[in-house]
Amino acid sequence: NKLLKYITYKNKKLSEVDIKTSQPLLMYVILKNIFDDSMNNESTIFLEKKLGVELLGKIKSNGIDFEELDNFGDVILNKDLYNYLVSRVKIKKDSNNEYYYIDRSVKPNKKVYFNSKRDLIKSCMMRALYNGIGPEITSIKKQFKSIFNVADLINKHKKISDSKSNLSHVLQSFEAHVLLDLIAKDISVKYKDIPLFSKHDSLITYKSSIDEVRDFTQKQFKIYTGIDATNSFVVKNDSFS
Repeated sequence: NKLLKYITYKNKKLSEVDIKTSQPLLMYVILKNIFDDSMNNESTIFLEKKLGVELLGKIKSNGIDFEELDNFGDVILNKDLYNYLVSRVKIKKDSNNEYYYIDRSVKPNKKVYFNSKRDLIKSCMMRALYNGIGPEITSIKKQFKSIFNVADLINKHKKISDSKSNLSHVLQSFEAHVLLDLIAKDISVKYKDIPLFSKHDSLITYKSSIDEVRDFTQKQFKIYTGIDATNSFVVKNDSFS
């Protein structure tokens, strides 16, 4: 990432469109498309194939708390999920006033330190989705019980890939499908004269075109997922400056 500021393309500056809180957002999109019968788009078709009849049946039988799901979506789409959880999860602080959690996935257990409460919660949220353990994760799961019940159900299902976590595989595959297979191709058709690169959960192109690409990405995301995630797509100029 430190080298990005030195990268240009044909002597033109670059910028990126980043998906804010991407993994929780994609989890929300997936659950909304599974449990909302009014949804019928590319996402529902992809999920039926990716999850399979057996696992999809288990998820639907498990059910979801719709009020909780709507709150989860509202926090992700209109607020800041990690700051929301900071005020609801007890966070450890050592004698030097540094925030940490204890990683119990390794032996011996070790302390993992963070510069801010938000950074710690972000890490714990990912661990909560992917089979992590610890008091912070337990607290996060209590905030969205039915959502993490589904996450645990997916992770405990027989392996659907070589990935350590079923849910990790599903989220990454879904993101690649929507962002790269669908939206990136649409961008390349509409904007033939600009380059397009991908980096994790972001798309990179000329800085002069980035706002237009972001607006188009927002529009296409809603078409393919049924979710208006306008606030989730942000331009990050600092990576290349």
